[in-house]
Amino acid sequence: MALQTTQYQPIDRDFSSTTESELTSSASNKETHPVPPFENPIGNTKLPTLPSFNGINNPFRCPTVVVNDDLNDKPLGSKFKTPAKRLSYLRERKILGRNEESEIIDGLQYLLIIRHHAVFYYVKEKRSKKTMKFRIPHSMELNDMKLGINELCEIGEKWLVERGLCERCLEKEKSQKRIQRSKEAEVNGALICIMDSLGYSFEFKKLKDKQNRKTTPFVKTISITFPDGVNYSVEELKKFGKQYDAIMLQQDSRND
Repeated sequence: MALQTTQYQPIDRDFSSTTESELTSSASNKETHPVPPFENPIGNTKLPTLPSFNGINNPFRCPTVVVNDDLNDKPLGSKFKTPAKRLSYLRERKILGRNEESEIIDGLQYLLIIRHHAVFYYVKEKRSKKTMKFRIPHSMELNDMKLGINELCEIGEKWLVERGLCERCLEKEKSQKRIQRSKEAEVNGALICIMDSLGYSFEFKKLKDKQNRKTTPFVKTISITFPDGVNYSVEELKKFGKQYDAIMLQQDSRND
């Protein structure tokens, strides 16, 4: 599929005839943003518009959380007797879990683009050799509203705390790794909160009990229900994420 590069267009442009990825880059801040890259494979149902954003103290309404209690796994690697085998197993599980999180958050961005004409801006970052790139937007636009990364993080953390999924993490600013990890989880929460305001509902994997968390936990979606009542499993959501990642990688290779 051919990719094109074009100048930035207003967010309210007509995307009805757009079937290819149109990504641009800005020389001033080295950011890129995609617009709807291909035909919508899940319909063109017109959905409610996103409400106006009136400050971080009054963000999008928080969705009702449905938690699946059957997905609490036993301690990872407990069946391995030798430390080396257990370490190898845990390392592999960590890579798989990281890739799954990347696919989920890419899938959410994909849906916001193809169904709601959202625009995401990214700062070019180095890709990991072992895991799928975890794509965090520097900012986003939707329905004439622009949110920066700090606003997205505040919305996401507020949503997580208010739903009782975690407590506010006071230690997360003590290391760069914790800051980045918390940022990823909070942006994920913000995207879920935004999509809930558009009529979607979610079911999540239950978080394991953990005292004194040092990072904001990443809430994993296990199913998503569209405004028309159609339900998609996490595997289908991950397929959307993989397709989005493939398009972004192709665009990155063209810009190198």
